[in-house]
Amino acid sequence: MKINCQSVRVSNAAVLFVLVCVVVSVALVGPYAGSVSAQDGDAEEILAEVQAKLELSDEQTQQVGAAMGKYAKELEATLAKHENAEEPDGAAMIGDVKKVRDEYRKELQTILSKEQYEGYIAMVEAILLEMMNDVAEIRLMDIQPQCSLTDEQVVQLAPIMGKGMFDMVRLLFENADKRLTAPKKIKLGKAVKSIQSDMDKQINAVLTEEQQKAYAAYKEAQKE
Repeated sequence: MKINCQSVRVSNAAVLFVLVCVVVSVALVGPYAGSVSAQDGDAEEILAEVQAKLELSDEQTQQVGAAMGKYAKELEATLAKHENAEEPDGAAMIGDVKKVRDEYRKELQTILSKEQYEGYIAMVEAILLEMMNDVAEIRLMDIQPQCSLTDEQVVQLAPIMGKGMFDMVRLLFENADKRLTAPKKIKLGKAVKSIQSDMDKQINAVLTEEQQKAYAAYKEAQKE
C-alpha cells in the first residue's frame, strides 16, 4: 500500500521538492544540457566554482562536468516524459527523478574522494535551503499583515520557516514513491508532525502573545 497522501500531505510537499531539485539542477548543471539556454561562459563559471570549492584536479573537473551534463539531460527527459503523460503520476515521477539522481550520485562517487563528495552534497543542500528560505519569505509576505509582523521579525522568521519546510519536504520526497506498511506510515506522519511542532515553537518564540494567536488563526484558515 502506498502512502496516504491526504493524511501526511506527501504529494504536494514532495512535488514541491522535485521542483526545487529541478531549479538546483538548472543552477548547477543546467548550462550543460543542450536544450537549456545559457550565456557563454556560464557552464565554465559554474564548473570553476565547483572545482574551487571541492579542490578538484583538472581530470576530476572534466569528469564532473561530463557527469553534470549527462545528469541534466536525463533529468530533463524524465520530467518531460511525465509532463506529457495523459494522467501524470506524481509518485512515479518522483521515483524516476530519484533514480536519475541516484545514478548521478553513484557516478560522482567514482570520481570524487569521500570528502569531496560530501562537500558537493553540502553545496547542493545549501542551495536547496537557501531556496526554501526564499519560499518562506514569499509566504511571510502573506502572513506579515495578518499577524502584524515587524520587518525585523520577518527577517528572523524566514530561516526558521525555510529550515522547517526543507526538513519536511526532504523527508516526504524520500518516502513519496515507497510502499509503506501501516506502522511505517504512522512513523512518517509522526516525523512530519515533529518537524512542524519544532518549527512552530521556534516561530512562536519570535512572536508576541497576540501575534501567536493571529498566527494560529492563520494556520487554521489555511486548512479550510
